[in-house]
Amino acid sequence: MVLFHIYLSLSLKLESNGQVTKSEFKNDHVLFYLENVCGTAKSFTFSIEQSNHVSNIKPAPVMVYDYYEKGRQAATIL
Repeated sequence: MVLFHIYLSLSLKLESNGQVTKSEFKNDHVLFYLENVCGTAKSFTFSIEQSNHVSNIKPAPVMVYDYYEKGRQAATIL
């Protein structure tokens, strides 16, 4: 079995009306930090550019949580 690691080059294009205060690529995760999220639907757009060709790419889990209240969270697969 051959194991290899995929390195992604991030190209972040955020359209968020100032809600995303920071974004980073850390430990194979993309992290977004948002401010003033309260009870109404919010959205922003980002793109990730793959630097190496990889076949059979699988969906990845997405998790959203409140940094100060870890019990408040949601997850899905994209």
